[in-house]
Amino acid sequence: MTRPLRPLPDRLPRRPSRRHQDLSGLVFLGGFIAATAAISQYYAPTRGQPEIAEHYERLDKPSLTPSRRTQAVIWPALWGLMGLSCWRVWRSRESPDRDKALGLFRFALGMTAGFAKMAFGNRKTTAAAADMLGVAAASAAYTYKAGAVDRLAGLLALPYTAWLGFVSVLAGITALRERD
Repeated sequence: MTRPLRPLPDRLPRRPSRRHQDLSGLVFLGGFIAATAAISQYYAPTRGQPEIAEHYERLDKPSLTPSRRTQAVIWPALWGLMGLSCWRVWRSRESPDRDKALGLFRFALGMTAGFAKMAFGNRKTTAAAADMLGVAAASAAYTYKAGAVDRLAGLLALPYTAWLGFVSVLAGITALRERD
């Protein structure tokens, strides 16, 4: 015996509130940045990873390479700026540019974690340099799209994009010197 169909409600369900959307965005954004940072840190040349640290010290790096201590300050600050940028994009009115910017954000940060694994986990300097070039390109595209959605969001992403351009040059020089 089949059940009769229920009548449709008089009102359609409401869209999630702005507060609910903001909370969802914060959870997503915080989780994504934390996951990227955790993966990057796992493969970072630190005392907790002596084999990776030894490999990093042996690399023939350009003299402009910032110290590990400097990098330990710069990366979290840049991820914080990217987080603020993405938050502004997330909170903006829905549009194709907004959706593209959010996709590029995920892609760029995900590839950043991939760089750490390739460069230090797999010790593939050429592949890591190519990955970093892709990260820089994705970040530049994000910066452009974010700026189209929210000018300040684009400006907040500029330091990350500039840093990735610099890191791409360093990674490329290191790859040429190492020739793995």
